[in-house]
Amino acid sequence: IPVSMCSKRCQSGQKKKPVGIHICCFECIDCLPGTFLNQTE
Repeated sequence: IPVSMCSKRCQSGQKKKPVGIHICCFECIDCLPGTFLNQTE
């Protein structure tokens, strides 16, 4: 079964910002100072 991935995993301290129409395609951007994501992949 072919497997593909649009984007790499984001690093700690970053969040996903969607790019285009596909939910698998995103860019990683830094979280705002003093904030965090309460979720992991």
